Amino acid sequence: MHIRPFHPTDQEAVVVLWRSCDLIRPWNDPFKDIRRKLAVRPDLFLVGELDGEIIACVIAGYEGHRGWLNYLAVSPKHQRRGYARAIVDEAERLLRQAGCPKINLQVRTSNHGVIEFYRRLGYTVDDVVSMGKRLEHDDRVAEQAGCTEPAMTSQLQIPITGAGSVIRSVRRKNEKHRRRNFRWSRAGRGRPRLELFWRTRT
Repeated sequence: MHIRPFHPTDQEAVVVLWRSCDLIRPWNDPFKDIRRKLAVRPDLFLVGELDGEIIACVIAGYEGHRGWLNYLAVSPKHQRRGYARAIVDEAERLLRQAGCPKINLQVRTSNHGVIEFYRRLGYTVDDVVSMGKRLEHDDRVAEQAGCTEPAMTSQLQIPITGAGSVIRSVRRKNEKHRRRNFRWSRAGRGRPRLELFWRTRT
């Protein structure tokens, strides 16, 4: 497999590859994602070519603090042949060359196969909460067409100390919806804790 930077003429083939790997969601427009990446370090957008066919790709990024990997994909008929490891190795090489000290990535918790793949490459699960804020909504058209994303419920437990300000913030944000997004709980004999729930998009 020959690994090289993405070229604009690869766009259709890459989107087809992403679809074959079930990586596309209504709230992430693949064509917009490609345009955005081409505006920021396009050299870190890699594709793997075999016999004239694009069978793998990955989008890497680096903002001066952490590196990121997104949209890793290998054509289903070419999986389990070392191509994913090869293209990730090349992305890591380029990020290391750029001075990147650490790579972060996000995997849906239900995607056990991909999680194990990254574990074999030396990646570990960080003790952090992944949060996000949409600055641009790709899914407006999808929502109008009645195609909405499945909601996921996340949970964060906060010690009772200082929880009052969190409750007030949640109440202010959800006042118009009259939603109850928190509850008190006591696990065993431990201190009472505030359990805060929210809906997220990936």
